[in-house]
Amino acid sequence: MVTKMEENLTNGEKILVKAEQDKTILIVGGVITVLLLAVWPLAILWLLFIYRAWLVSYFTNNLCITNKRVYGSTGLIKKQELDIPIDKVNTISTSKGLFGTILKYETVTIKSFGDGWTFPQVKNAQEIKKIFYEQQENKS
Repeated sequence: MVTKMEENLTNGEKILVKAEQDKTILIVGGVITVLLLAVWPLAILWLLFIYRAWLVSYFTNNLCITNKRVYGSTGLIKKQELDIPIDKVNTISTSKGLFGTILKYETVTIKSFGDGWTFPQVKNAQEIKKIFYEQQENKS
């Protein structure tokens, strides 16, 4: 399956790294949902709000770095798209909470001109950060 980013590559542009979203959270969340539904009927609220948010995030968040730009998209209903030349991005930072530490994923935040985009549950966040800074150095 060809992604939107792959369709829009310019001459000489190549994708260097794509964000890999962590499937573990979906599996753990699914098991928790089944167990909760078995012992507590109101667990349907868990399913409708928390687990649904994880599913939407998993299937709608895309992030990649090419040799020329950073591209990302998020959202199901409210779609947001990020398409910024490498030299216009100020920073890429990563963070992780308790679940991220246990399940080994991080949140990637990209900042440019005061705007920020967040991509949660990324397994290869450090690789993305490293490749971004290498490309930014090459552009200087």
